[in-house]
Amino acid sequence: MFTGTINGPLPFPVVHLFEEVLGYYREGCIQFDKNKNPEVVTYHDPCNYARGGDLIEQPRELLGACVERFVKMTPTAQYSYCCGGGSGILMDEAMELRMALGQAKAESVRNTNADILCAPCAICKAQLPVVMDYYKINVKVKGLSDLMGRALIL
Repeated sequence: MFTGTINGPLPFPVVHLFEEVLGYYREGCIQFDKNKNPEVVTYHDPCNYARGGDLIEQPRELLGACVERFVKMTPTAQYSYCCGGGSGILMDEAMELRMALGQAKAESVRNTNADILCAPCAICKAQLPVVMDYYKINVKVKGLSDLMGRALIL
């Protein structure tokens, strides 16, 4: 939780969407139907989330609540490989570099035999489908919000 700013403390906590949703789930305010996500799902730890924001266990707990079959990818958490599209290189002019940087992640995904690669970061969601296609890995890239939305019981 972030409370400080350049102008001093905030009068309210700043939390990530996943932390907020997880709180609602733990309190029983929302429920998920895992049957809505029957595919094998693995999770990509975005650099900004895992290393920069300490969002490691929260998305995994949410995935455990909204998908039937979650498969751990290795390496994982703060040791996970980058998608290869961050640091401002998500542009066609840097495609060769992007594909080279994404190769380690591609092999990690291949080893899971997952049907869905959950990538919650917008940059990762833009980069990873291109990387998976380039390395001929048959996996769909979806966001965690996509999977939660599909499983949410209304």
